[in-house]
Amino acid sequence: MPFLFSKQLVAGLAAVLFTSTTPLLAQSLQPPRIQTDGAVYTTVRDGNVLYVGGSFTTAGYYTGYGSLLSTSSHMPNTDFPITDGEIYASVPDGAGGWYIGGWFSKVGTVSRSYVAHVLSDHTVDPAFNPAADGIVRALCLSGATLYIGGDFNQVGGVARGHLASVNATTGVVNAFNPNPNATVYALSVVGSSLYVGGDFDVIGNQRRRHLAAVDAASGSLINYPVTNGTVRAFQADGTASLS
Repeated sequence: MPFLFSKQLVAGLAAVLFTSTTPLLAQSLQPPRIQTDGAVYTTVRDGNVLYVGGSFTTAGYYTGYGSLLSTSSHMPNTDFPITDGEIYASVPDGAGGWYIGGWFSKVGTVSRSYVAHVLSDHTVDPAFNPAADGIVRALCLSGATLYIGGDFNQVGGVARGHLASVNATTGVVNAFNPNPNATVYALSVVGSSLYVGGDFDVIGNQRRRHLAAVDAASGSLINYPVTNGTVRAFQADGTASLS
């Protein structure tokens, strides 16, 4: 299922379908998945449908900053945990779950600093907690390694300027440390090379403006063209060759 950064809303007088057939009284408070953008003044229930009226123009599922959709339905998966801040990057883990990065400190009810792993059952992975100290803007998964790029200076309590790699299962930080001197926005692995794009003009202790290639294991710099402006995104097609 694709992971999209959106909120699913529908305009007009809201008619909300209840999935429960039990009485409304004595119910525990549910997560605020269906919301309006203004005041609600009246409600009328007809069977499993609740009609809502008030001073609003849209009503729909509240997804927070990320919405998990299937390819066959526009309805968001309401089990996916809500973050308390923006999501800037996501990558599937290959087992039905997702790595997410952004500007958040909590995923669902679990504390996670800027990066987290949501398992296939939509719970937060208790074993994975690298805890960056700044915004994560790019993620790239290659085998058992997760590459993380962004605004941070530390990951897992280890000094890592804007770019780090961690064990995708344990979150333990690897020795890999190219140390770009400014924000990383884009990452992609092709073969044994990691391509890096961002604001930096130094990486691997050498001048490289905004675009670089490094050895995916060691972090050592590989010759590659530079650009004269910030690189925020790219897509590798798997056929790149380097000299």
